[in-house]
Amino acid sequence: MKHWLKKYAAHLMLLILLSLTAIPFEAIAGSIGPAAAFRNEVLRTSTGEAPLVSVMEAKDLPGQLVTVQGVVVKNQVRIRGGKRSVHIQDETGGIHIYDYRGPDAKAGNRIQVTGVVGDRQGLLEIRPTTAPIQVLQKNKSVPAPSSLQMADLNHAGRAEALKGQLVKLPGQMKELPAGPTDGVYRIPVADEAGNVITLVAMEGLLDLHEIRVGGTYEITGILSQYETYEIIPQSPADLVAINPNK
Repeated sequence: MKHWLKKYAAHLMLLILLSLTAIPFEAIAGSIGPAAAFRNEVLRTSTGEAPLVSVMEAKDLPGQLVTVQGVVVKNQVRIRGGKRSVHIQDETGGIHIYDYRGPDAKAGNRIQVTGVVGDRQGLLEIRPTTAPIQVLQKNKSVPAPSSLQMADLNHAGRAEALKGQLVKLPGQMKELPAGPTDGVYRIPVADEAGNVITLVAMEGLLDLHEIRVGGTYEITGILSQYETYEIIPQSPADLVAINPNK
């Protein structure tokens, strides 16, 4: 008897382990709670398996395939190299969707995107795969902008937490470019302490003749980064004069 047990013990252990791995996911999810179950949800795509994660979680997964959901906070625009770009935001943060090729990229639409988390000159972004981009809801409220001072950009924790989100901040126009570069105007904006951010406006968005060098404005837009911090407005209404003649 002892000889028989010794001979087949390994086989019995293998059978037990195989039976445990056959437990359905739903049974495991029920025992660990809905939040943990959500974090472990996996979407199978033509390019692999992409966990459904929050924007904050996605930012901690560079180089990995993920699925995120969020509200579009800025209409689709054309950026460097003719690529199209949108920004989405959920309850945990905001993120840039690079080379967007999906439908209805309009502010207020809640979408689902699968892609690889990448880093472009300090900006974390989602680079979509061939998996279909879904519009989950339309005409949702765009999140209100968070108030920011340019001095906050010197504090990595504060600035990084808001990067990719809609913000508003005051600043003084330092100079106006002679013309656009790659279809965008890049305008340096500063505060009295000398902190600087770059206002990035698509060609045709703003009437530069209405902007005064030295004037102070409240700017609303996406807090972004391309080596240095940028703010990207969406419409002329995103630039409000506080003291345009200063």
